[in-house]
Amino acid sequence: WGWDNFNAVYNKYYDPRTLELSYEETRFDKPHNFFMEDLATGGILLALAHLTLIAFLINESLKLKDRILGQIIAAAIAAYFARSLFIFDTIGPALMLYVLLGLVDGWRRMDFSRAKDVPLVKYGVIPGTSNPPKIGLFPLCVVLVFTSIIIYELNVPTAIASYWEFRAFTDMAKKPSQAIAEFEKALSFASPYRWNFARDFAAATTDGYFYNKGAILGEAALRAVREMENVVKDHPNDAYNHYALVDMYNEISDLDLDRFLAGAEAEAAIALELSPDRQEIYFSLAKTKTLKKDYKTALEILKYALALNDKVPDAHFYYGIVAYAYGDYTTGYRELKIAMALGREWKNFYEPRTTANFFADSGHLDEAIDLYKKALDLGPDEIETKIKLGVAYFYAGNYDLAKKYLKEAGENFDFKNNSSYPILKPILDKLGL
Repeated sequence: WGWDNFNAVYNKYYDPRTLELSYEETRFDKPHNFFMEDLATGGILLALAHLTLIAFLINESLKLKDRILGQIIAAAIAAYFARSLFIFDTIGPALMLYVLLGLVDGWRRMDFSRAKDVPLVKYGVIPGTSNPPKIGLFPLCVVLVFTSIIIYELNVPTAIASYWEFRAFTDMAKKPSQAIAEFEKALSFASPYRWNFARDFAAATTDGYFYNKGAILGEAALRAVREMENVVKDHPNDAYNHYALVDMYNEISDLDLDRFLAGAEAEAAIALELSPDRQEIYFSLAKTKTLKKDYKTALEILKYALALNDKVPDAHFYYGIVAYAYGDYTTGYRELKIAMALGREWKNFYEPRTTANFFADSGHLDEAIDLYKKALDLGPDEIETKIKLGVAYFYAGNYDLAKKYLKEAGENFDFKNNSSYPILKPILDKLGL
């Protein structure tokens, strides 16, 4: 599959059980096993070459004249081998392996020369010399200049871009326009990892556009999506890029409903070709169908995702949400309760608030109140949540708490300017607000 392309083969043979652990456990750029990495990178030839090299090294170590030293080296190599079955190679262990290769090679040459009384000069070692050959000043300068350029180009722009991306993530919640400028600053550097910065920029900006209406302009969201579209073109075999773009199209679909929902369906189809059993793709595609008001198809998609692994909380959660939207309150309530029982965590205040709305509509008022309170914990300044909680308390007969939350909401909100005022007015009158 080529260097650093393990994600392609991993996605192709993705196991739906993985999502039981977390979303983080469903994405891998490297296998945690050196033999699997060799197989994915260069096939059976590379894997056998690697194993053969290690076998030769152990064999030569055990032939050293100093038998204890040889056994210690063989044990160290065995430890490296065992460790590499559970994690990818890193600079520390790899460097030690190469040092041992050099040492064992040198020691074996010395042992052989002493045993055969052969001059070491034949094996590249000149006895009696203390000064190595000198490198000319000009070649040394050329090497240093060339090395410095490579080090700078690969590291410095990336480090500076990383700094600006960190600033952008820090500022996105409270200063989104400044954060977008900082993301674009990060993208201005010619880093080998620019595509990764672009993907982060697109994800953060479209999320902000969707969840914080008015804070991010549509033009900024469109620029972010264009960056993501370029990432997809540059890395077309990475399934994640395609289904991430599905989510982004969904989030900005109000800017051009037909174009972006059609684009989301097209990207989902490509993602499913690359990773046919990945539930996240089905979740995103179901959202696309829901935005098109095609609830029946959305439910069929989610039912299939649920069949892939019914122990995944998100599969029940999304199925329940769409079932409620479709008007099937019985199924919706059952599935959302299963998701909560499986320990699904709320990602933001919108989720418990939306679930609470459905629970209230289907007559589960006490559970709705608990969820509105949870939403308020996640978003303490959310006026809409306070209004809904106050109304829920009113219908539950707890007028004191109803008055408390509606009064707090009214301190920063003019009920008369809201389309729901005709519904709220009798409640406000009853509470003396």
